[in-house]
Amino acid sequence: MTDKNPITLLLCSGFMVMMTACSSHIPPGISEPIAGSADINQVLSSPDAFYSSQIRWAGIVLSIENTKDQSKLTIVSFPTNDNGRPIASADSPGRFIAVVDEFLEPLVYRQDREITVVGRFDRLEAGKVGEFEYDFPLVNVDEFYLWPQRAQRVDYPQPYYRPFIYPYFPFYPWPYHHFHYHRHIRH
Repeated sequence: MTDKNPITLLLCSGFMVMMTACSSHIPPGISEPIAGSADINQVLSSPDAFYSSQIRWAGIVLSIENTKDQSKLTIVSFPTNDNGRPIASADSPGRFIAVVDEFLEPLVYRQDREITVVGRFDRLEAGKVGEFEYDFPLVNVDEFYLWPQRAQRVDYPQPYYRPFIYPYFPFYPWPYHHFHYHRHIRH
């Protein structure tokens, strides 16, 4: 038995449209790992062995420099999660430069934005981080994805009153009971 109620059909089609709109728009080249892709430490230790090899690296944009026909992003590398987004809480294996053959708007591709690039390792480029001499792996980018900014989370002090655990809230130890309502009993 089928339900041909127009309201039900409208609600079901609206639900399907919302589910499609909420699906991920991450390009497949970004979300899928590359078999045999070298990490930054491997490239730094033996750059000739990985010349022109395809990589997928991710990280946080440190700076951008636009030239006449390309943009150079300096990126602090981080490991990725399952869909290729950088995990910024882990230790960074180093920095790299991503070269994109188009103009990238510096206000959009600004410092602290998360990005994942897929491309080919070209060479090591000498540079400095402060006064420290550093060899940056340079990647010619074929595909890249700037991740949406994460929502800022505001942490509020969590109340310590749990009525199912501590039913007598006026009798908390001193540091915690100033957060809660107290009955004032007059004698």
